[in-house]
Amino acid sequence: MIVAIATFEKRDKDMRIKKIMTAIAGIMIVLGLNAIATAIDNPEVYTKPLPDPVPVSRLETNNHIDKMAKRYGLDSRIIKALIEEESGWVASAEGDNGQSVGLMQIQEHWHKERMKRLGVTSLYDPEQNITVGCDILSELLNKYGNYKDALSAYNSGNTVEGREYADRILSNARNQFNTHRTKDN
Repeated sequence: MIVAIATFEKRDKDMRIKKIMTAIAGIMIVLGLNAIATAIDNPEVYTKPLPDPVPVSRLETNNHIDKMAKRYGLDSRIIKALIEEESGWVASAEGDNGQSVGLMQIQEHWHKERMKRLGVTSLYDPEQNITVGCDILSELLNKYGNYKDALSAYNSGNTVEGREYADRILSNARNQFNTHRTKDN
């Protein structure tokens, strides 16, 4: 009698497992057919190229860039294009034999008073670097009245030598960082 009960319980357990497995197989078939139907009805979902990967420093600083752009009345796309050009989004970047530092390649020896006024202690810190860079760019934009001259001066200290640089920044801002036209003259 005990053997019969044990056999019945094992058979009952096996039947429940078979029912569950059959239900799972049915669900998988339905999901597979649904995926095929979606691919047929909407091929663009599966043929659309994935966006390029975004460096982590860009993701972390985008919100701060937007805040600083708003605070200083700047176009955030131009700031992003300037960072792309200057440092390639590498917060530890150094240029000009180590004199230009960080995302926006700030030269501390020219901006010590500005850094003190803004409470900036490290140009290697992405947010502090962006704050100083936006303060500089805003001052230049107010002085020259347009981004082309402001960016030229940001790069070379005058409005003549940095023209190609300014054109690259403005083009990159238009083409890569959004759809709206930037004010470039």
